[in-house]
Amino acid sequence: MGLPAGEFVVAGLDVALQCLHADCPADPVESGPPRSTRRRTPRRKGTTMALVISDMSISLDGYVTGPNDSKDNPFGDGAGTLHDWLFDEATDADRALLHSAVDRTGAVVMGRWSFDKCVDMWGESGPVDGLPNYVVTHREPDRTYPDVYRFVTTGVADAIEQAKEAAGDKVVGLHGATVLQQALPLGLVDEIHVHVVPLLVGGGTRLFGDLTSAISLDRTDVLVTPAATHLRFRVVR
Repeated sequence: MGLPAGEFVVAGLDVALQCLHADCPADPVESGPPRSTRRRTPRRKGTTMALVISDMSISLDGYVTGPNDSKDNPFGDGAGTLHDWLFDEATDADRALLHSAVDRTGAVVMGRWSFDKCVDMWGESGPVDGLPNYVVTHREPDRTYPDVYRFVTTGVADAIEQAKEAAGDKVVGLHGATVLQQALPLGLVDEIHVHVVPLLVGGGTRLFGDLTSAISLDRTDVLVTPAATHLRFRVVR
């Protein structure tokens, strides 16, 4: 793997010890029509299409990073304990949740800011042992990156479509707040998993941003551990 399993939560994912959820709206992308030149993975007949899941650690006041997050300060100011349930305060239940998320993920969709922050740390195999990562961006990078990274310039809807084809019957994980904020109003998100940490950050990157209309959810699971309350919701359509 690009990182040990204990340092990575997939599905929107908490990605990496230094870059968990360190996303921000640095490169927003509008949804648009597919281009004929985009890379496709053929869909196998008879297979179940992947669920699209956002899985994020958040503060009680709804932030996934604190203010002033950067490559050198990936959590932002005051948010360093958002991921203690993965590390210093992890219980067996927390670790089981982590491993389950990793095992069922088949592809990742992320924003350009998350990619730029973390790609050098992830290395040639990407954040999860060679799984395809679809990076939503306005423009492809000037340099060449390993084949696990696919750059999608035609919008988040296109990136998710390609990721679902690649993931098969596994999960497509949305990494970062920006990707979720783009995909949710388009009806492209199936489930939202949040790990609510007893912390008030007061500013930074909000997970949901400003929604243009209400979105109904069904709560499907609750797990309380000392460091976090783990909630799962299905998006009602």
